Amino acid sequence: MTHTTTTDKAASATMPKAGEEFHVLRSGTVLFGAVWKRGDTVVLTAEHIQESINRHGESFLTTFHDAEAQRSKWGHEIVRPGPAPEGFRVWTEGSPEEDLARDAARKAAWALDDLEERTQALRDLNRTYGSRRTSITL
Repeated sequence: MTHTTTTDKAASATMPKAGEEFHVLRSGTVLFGAVWKRGDTVVLTAEHIQESINRHGESFLTTFHDAEAQRSKWGHEIVRPGPAPEGFRVWTEGSPEEDLARDAARKAAWALDDLEERTQALRDLNRTYGSRRTSITL
């Protein structure tokens, strides 16, 4: 009978390497003792990898390169390889983060002195965020 050690099992799966970067897709994701926001970049360390290996020699990190495995395990993707791409929205539709981003963009647009620039900024804001909700129903 052969015994597979904890590190052997984890190493045989597709384990990310120390130094690899992943961007977070959902705000509130908890990894390595920290709460991450959508768009944050996580840089894996050797310590993260070692601490992720459970008593059965398995690691949740083996799902980090496999979107389908993440959906199967958690019901949705939590990370994707690499830093967040250029133009990546750090909010999702209907989220509190969207409300904050919309409010900041509106404030910046109204602060513009030039009427044409302000008008264009408000059009862009409406194109990006849509019409502001008038109320939130619980």
